[in-house]
Amino acid sequence: ELEDLLSSYPVPWPKADAVPEKCFIGCPHLSLQQLHWWTKKITGALQKQNRNQLPVNTTICAAPQVLAKFKENNEAYELLKSTGARCSVGCPMQIFDNDLSAGEAIITNSNKLRAYTTVRFFPDEELVDIITSGRIREGAAR
Repeated sequence: ELEDLLSSYPVPWPKADAVPEKCFIGCPHLSLQQLHWWTKKITGALQKQNRNQLPVNTTICAAPQVLAKFKENNEAYELLKSTGARCSVGCPMQIFDNDLSAGEAIITNSNKLRAYTTVRFFPDEELVDIITSGRIREGAAR
């Protein structure tokens, strides 16, 4: 049933086969546990692909208090930062309010962001693969 729902989502990009330029994770904002999960998944996937940096410009969003707590664990924060991922206290929806990203190939794990903008939704595990490989595999969810 979930597969049917995912496959029903339209591809909102002018070029359906475009290479993802940006990724926004955390709308609504991520929890501390989720920040650690994403750090582990991103760094692990990069290691498997013999990469150090994310090929997709990635922004991870968390509330100010959560991000401050995450930064207290300097090792985890520096590890995530070393991948090229950026942390933000802003909400991805704000970026789309002023059309700054109009026409760009942007991906997300947020169904909320997908519903109100022109970004493509992917489940977390697929998103990890896309942001660490730089490509959307054939047959991936929409």
